[in-house]
Amino acid sequence: MTSMFRSGVVASVLVLAAPVAGAQDDPASPIVITNVNVIDGLNEVLIEDTNVVIEGNLIAQITTEDVAVASGQVIDGGGLTMDPGLADAHPHRN
Repeated sequence: MTSMFRSGVVASVLVLAAPVAGAQDDPASPIVITNVNVIDGLNEVLIEDTNVVIEGNLIAQITTEDVAVASGQVIDGGGLTMDPGLADAHPHRN
């Protein structure tokens, strides 16, 4: 993985994590992050233009289909890349 790509992934995760962390004061309220590219750690592929649903501090759904949540917050990911489960700012991926 190139250094530029790795830096972009880390930066995008940090940018996306900040509003999600603050929004989870009410874990019953779902959050949908739209327009993000998601790294699939199992299949080592990048899934583009994805919607991620977070419920109760856990990722409930990752889909390329449109999703709607009642009384939830919607965050536009702006085409950034996220790596679900990445908790360390300095990971070494194989």
